[in-house]
Amino acid sequence: MDTHKYILKDGSIESGLVLDGSGFSETIKGSNLTGSGVDGFSIIAGNEDGIDCVRGSDYKFSGGVIKSGPKTRTFITAKGGINGLLLKDIVLCGKTTWWRDIGLGDHTIYNKGKMMGMRNVTIDNVTRADGGKVNVLVLDCKKPNCINGRYRVIRLPGFLVKIFMMIKR
Repeated sequence: MDTHKYILKDGSIESGLVLDGSGFSETIKGSNLTGSGVDGFSIIAGNEDGIDCVRGSDYKFSGGVIKSGPKTRTFITAKGGINGLLLKDIVLCGKTTWWRDIGLGDHTIYNKGKMMGMRNVTIDNVTRADGGKVNVLVLDCKKPNCINGRYRVIRLPGFLVKIFMMIKR
């Protein structure tokens, strides 16, 4: 069962969040929201993610720091056909247990055998505190616009994504 330290509200951009997600699945969670996010934050990521968004549109996260917790898998995960995601001026600190820093278009319980197709994703000036490249895994998502940073974008071919989604069902 997923647990969340902070749940975003529909249509609201929060500011100045300082959160410790230790012991939770995700620190910040957004589900099926429009025009929501956080401007200015410092968080310790949960056991799965620092930020996790599924479904909805026009999410915005900017001016933040995400520190990994001892079991954090990924700093940021977005999935479920989101239309519009901006990640801007974010620093990622520490190591995650999975190799990716950002995951786009992973399987969700809402897929039910069909592809959802994330789109309109911009990653702008997202950096690692250690100076390394930010690893971005792109599954069921159109190519993200990655600017002003050092990124390693790994995009799986569509046929492999379909097989992956079928296995995860």
